[in-house]
Amino acid sequence: MKTARTEGIYDMKMQLTLGKKIAVVIGLMLFLMLIVGSSGYLGLSSVSKVMCFYQEIIELQEITFSVKATTDQYFLSVYSGDKEVQDSSVEKAFGLLDSGVNKVEELLGTSMIEEKEKKDIQELNAPLNDYRSALNQYVGIEQEKGRLATLILKKFGDSNVQIQKGIMWTEPLVVNSRIVISHFNSYVFQSSKGNWKTYENGLDDYKSVLDEWCAKIELSDSLRPVGEQLHVLYNSLEKVSIDYHSRNLLQEDLKMKMNDSKDQINKIIGELAGFSNRKLEDQIRTSTLLIFGCILAALMIGIIAAILTIKSTVNKIRIVIGGVTQGSEQVSEGAKQVSNASQVLAEGASRQAASIEETSSSLEELSSMTQLNAANASQAKTMMVDVQDIVKKVDGHMMEMTRAIGDVNKSSEETGKIIKTIDEIAFQTNLLALNAAVEAARAGEAGAGFAVVADEVRNLAMRSAEAARETAGLIEKTILTVKKGNDITILTQDAFKENMDISGKVAELVTEIASASSDQAEGIEQLNMAVQEMDKVVQQNAATSEESAGTAEQMNSQTFRMKAHIGNLIAIVGRSGKKKKGIVREIRPDYGDNGTQVDFQTNHQRLAGLLKNDRKSRALKSSPGKVLPKKFIALDDDDF
Repeated sequence: MKTARTEGIYDMKMQLTLGKKIAVVIGLMLFLMLIVGSSGYLGLSSVSKVMCFYQEIIELQEITFSVKATTDQYFLSVYSGDKEVQDSSVEKAFGLLDSGVNKVEELLGTSMIEEKEKKDIQELNAPLNDYRSALNQYVGIEQEKGRLATLILKKFGDSNVQIQKGIMWTEPLVVNSRIVISHFNSYVFQSSKGNWKTYENGLDDYKSVLDEWCAKIELSDSLRPVGEQLHVLYNSLEKVSIDYHSRNLLQEDLKMKMNDSKDQINKIIGELAGFSNRKLEDQIRTSTLLIFGCILAALMIGIIAAILTIKSTVNKIRIVIGGVTQGSEQVSEGAKQVSNASQVLAEGASRQAASIEETSSSLEELSSMTQLNAANASQAKTMMVDVQDIVKKVDGHMMEMTRAIGDVNKSSEETGKIIKTIDEIAFQTNLLALNAAVEAARAGEAGAGFAVVADEVRNLAMRSAEAARETAGLIEKTILTVKKGNDITILTQDAFKENMDISGKVAELVTEIASASSDQAEGIEQLNMAVQEMDKVVQQNAATSEESAGTAEQMNSQTFRMKAHIGNLIAIVGRSGKKKKGIVREIRPDYGDNGTQVDFQTNHQRLAGLLKNDRKSRALKSSPGKVLPKKFIALDDDDF
């Protein structure tokens, strides 16, 4: 069954630590700051999108203004007759219209527009296309008007040529012709209704004068064709002039159509600009509310989290204070038990010290015997090394003798070959001697001396052959003897090799025995040193145990001081529940008789520090190749 103290400790383990709680609060605040920043970023992004849309609308409006300005420039160049400016203005106007169409497509791809605005943007295509079509027709009509104006002037020129053929009464025709041409130029320069009316009246006056002149020359056969030709030219001139005027009227309609398209475009752009302004204001208002809402929420959540964290931390500290208070009481009770147990430990340590002294003397004897074994093993190792050297030398001599016997065998074989050659030579000499004897017999008395010589040569050859056969037999026996000796030498050499291998293995075993004996000697020596150290430590433990009782009393006094510190901690945190008497008091350090603060470090603590330093110094003095006592017996501070 769990006590209240163990349950409190278990609950604290299940909860977050103070550092983790602070980290959680800071992380929560950072998370809320991230949310606030994200909301601000999203709001600014939306505002930026609206601004981009508004900028696109402004650019489209600027394109519209540029188209109107370029078209007006074209009209002025038409009046001034600057052909180069006309062409460049028309090309620029069409390029701007294409840019406007592309800009409309870009606006349609914007994601933030609503269905109504999308419909308005789509409606921009119609006036842009109408404006382009009207401008294109206007340019075409203007070119046709130029052709008609040239034709009209040509007709007037032809009429003047015919008038010159009239010879008499032509002055009114010439004057009226010039007046009509002047009216036509005025109409071409400014195509107004008044100029057209003036030009039309001039044509009527010219026709009246022409009719009068034709009436006068009606009876003249030579001038009548001139009058007829002038009537034909007048009819053609009147028809072309009407065509020219109709095109002027059509251009006026096209101008009105372009103005209507421009007004429609400006109207739609104005509506879109108003929409973007409203959208921008709404977005700014929404972003502002979102940011301030997130800031307020973050502030409230941060305050609540801080309050909960502080409250939870204070509660846990109170639980810790209760546990530490209860623990200090148990420590005080345990200090008394430690004091009693220390006396028993001192007696046991004294008996243990006597036993360790006896063990130490036995280990010293065992160490001396082990050192003697190690010395003998080392000497045997040295002798085995000498034996190996001798066996290696004998093996080398046997190999040299084997090579010498092989050389003798080869020499005997070569000598046998030479003897065989001598035998063959003796045989050939014998044959030659026989042939010489036969030839001497054929020669008769003249060859008698030669026959004697041949007989002697034959005898010498037979003796040489006999000696060669005997020598060959001796050499064959020698070869057999040498071969047998060589086989015996090889067997002896193999035996020496086996002996050398066995000697090597024995040397290795002796080396291992010597090394093991040396390690064993070192280990026992270190064990002896460890036992001596144990003897010292046990004696020190005996002395320390006697001091433990005094230390337990000091622990008891420290327990009361710890209770006082806990009282101060309670005063800082805040009291909760029932008050405990005798806990809250001012803490002052204890001072001795001479006015210095009392050091509560016990003799046992100082002795533990000295033993730790002494153990470190021995570890530093130990050589890396030696076997430490801890490899044989594990010695820790808890074993004493």
